[in-house]
Amino acid sequence: MNRARLDRGLSQAAARAGSLRVEDNPRSGSWEGQPRRLFWKSFSRLVPFACSLFLLTASLRAEHFNITLTVQSGTDRQEAYADDSPPPEGLRPRPVFRARAGTPLTWQFIMSNANPHDDFKQVTVRYFLVPERQVGQKELPALAVDPVLQGDFLLDFKLKGRVGLKQQFRIDRPGAYLLRVESANSHTDHEHFSAIDLDIR
Repeated sequence: MNRARLDRGLSQAAARAGSLRVEDNPRSGSWEGQPRRLFWKSFSRLVPFACSLFLLTASLRAEHFNITLTVQSGTDRQEAYADDSPPPEGLRPRPVFRARAGTPLTWQFIMSNANPHDDFKQVTVRYFLVPERQVGQKELPALAVDPVLQGDFLLDFKLKGRVGLKQQFRIDRPGAYLLRVESANSHTDHEHFSAIDLDIR
């Protein structure tokens, strides 16, 4: 009698086990159905690590200089901020300022030391406004090609030190132009710049 009950109990247990799917039975030793769970478990652990790595990379490539560059004509105004080089074209697309040929324009830049701990000695600050092939092009135009504006400074940046310039100008020939202010010889692993494309019609 006891043997018959035992056999029936084993048969019923086997039937129930056969009806279970592996993914519904987390204690199953089978590999079927588990890769998906392992993937999401690994992914959930990887995301915070990737975010931490991104923040670490960003902090290692910290800003040494803040640069604010503006172009204005009447109430029309465009503004750009510091970007990194390399790559020469930077990491962000340049803003575009549009104006009519011959319109009086005003440009200005302010560049300041953003490092809270260090001075920067003998830094070259260079600015130029030159024709370019098209708005938004990645390669930098040659500076020797008939600059509309061009100049440079050589100075020491103390903590919170800054330099700036404001000029009025106009462009009589329609076309695309690049206005750019940049650091050079800053003795860091990268340089900083700010740039605006001018679309003169």
